Amino acid sequence: MANDSLDDLIFIDAPVFVTIALVLDIMANRGPRRALPREPHSTRNIHRSAHMTRILDGGVHHCVEYLRMNKDTFFRLCTLLRERGHLSDTIHVAVEEQVALFLHIVGHHAKNRSMKIDFIRSGATVSRYFNDVLQAICGIRHLFVKQPGTSIHPDIECNPNYYPFFKDCVGFIDGTHIDARVSANLAGKF
Repeated sequence: MANDSLDDLIFIDAPVFVTIALVLDIMANRGPRRALPREPHSTRNIHRSAHMTRILDGGVHHCVEYLRMNKDTFFRLCTLLRERGHLSDTIHVAVEEQVALFLHIVGHHAKNRSMKIDFIRSGATVSRYFNDVLQAICGIRHLFVKQPGTSIHPDIECNPNYYPFFKDCVGFIDGTHIDARVSANLAGKF
């Protein structure tokens, strides 16, 4: 009986031993790993430049479709971020490319992987510039976002149709109050 269990042990361990021996043999004879060939830097730079040209000069609506803003607004935003010192050109990436990358990700819910391909950058580079532009946008938010005041707008306060009901409203859109009427069957929802 003891001899049978020893045979079973040898039978079970033999495949494991052969597998380990094959793996060690393959690793020993393989030599150094060869890296995948990379595209020359000059070619990548030409492709990046062509991509930005397609975005900005590809047609009247192409920039709006890709960046969700027109070309003039895009350049004004880049200039503002550059002049305020929130972003600057780096050796490899201009502010315009950084902002275009950010706007496309935000505007289209694009993934890091697709941005790597579009802008021919590594995932770490895409992530770093996305975060840099996000911080820069947060740095200029005070120029565009006004916090609501605590006072009640005079048009609401002086009008008995609005005052008790709209006194806690943040404010008007562009100073215009839009009178809305809801049918009786939908009034409960509002």
